Amino acid sequence: MADIIVTTAYNTSGSPDDRTGIIWTTKLTGYVIYWTTATADDLVYIKTTDGGLTWGAEVRISTNHAPTNGRAGPVAAWAEWWTPGDNGSKILIAWCDPIDWGATLGEFCFRSLDTIADTLGTISQNSQQIDSD
Repeated sequence: MADIIVTTAYNTSGSPDDRTGIIWTTKLTGYVIYWTTATADDLVYIKTTDGGLTWGAEVRISTNHAPTNGRAGPVAAWAEWWTPGDNGSKILIAWCDPIDWGATLGEFCFRSLDTIADTLGTISQNSQQIDSD
């Protein structure tokens, strides 16, 4: 398989914890999720419908959840269809929103992406003390 260049923002978004790999829904349709500097350091997704030859515009997942001190929190995703017996169409996205790394305050956030209509669910947040060690 040939290398796929997603976008410059994706390919330079920092550590692998700052982004997901391509989540394929079909042989041609895939999604990637990452922190970007292109839209004010937000968590975004982009989509391809031609096997990675081209990519759509960034769609913001997080609203007002920009990383602080230049550090993005880790992001993870799970596709419902990866669970045996589950034929769902959602990608479940979780991330740590570092409100203030110095004070170790942050929020654990969750949001779903329905891949049938490309619609995002409501953000669920849980403020917690985050151990940065």
